[in-house]
Amino acid sequence: MKYTVDWDDPDPSCRVQPYDLVAMNTVPSDNLVSVGSRVLFKQGRYQYGSSTGDIWNLGEVTEILEEGGVKLYNGRHSKTAADGLSVASWPCYSPTFERLRCHDFILFPKEQGEDFRVAFTFSEQS
Repeated sequence: MKYTVDWDDPDPSCRVQPYDLVAMNTVPSDNLVSVGSRVLFKQGRYQYGSSTGDIWNLGEVTEILEEGGVKLYNGRHSKTAADGLSVASWPCYSPTFERLRCHDFILFPKEQGEDFRVAFTFSEQS
């Protein structure tokens, strides 16, 4: 199953997404993020015409630190330039992310548990 997503920028690419890569646009709580969690994380900003925004990348949490009661997350990109990751050649690209907090992530419904319900309306594609 695939969905067509209406991104907030005018770029027409990557609008049709597989079901398992459709994420919630909500900030997760710390108890939902663990080592091995698949996340979307911010790394850099884009400009397309008059539209600008954060660049969200698919990654995996590899380490959790705690400093002063605050959880910090380290991890890596799930894809590389060899996988066709276009942002791998951009100046803002780093193969890892370090010391991010929960508010820097978006999770997939599967990561949030069976009782979680998708709260967006998508145009279903076959």
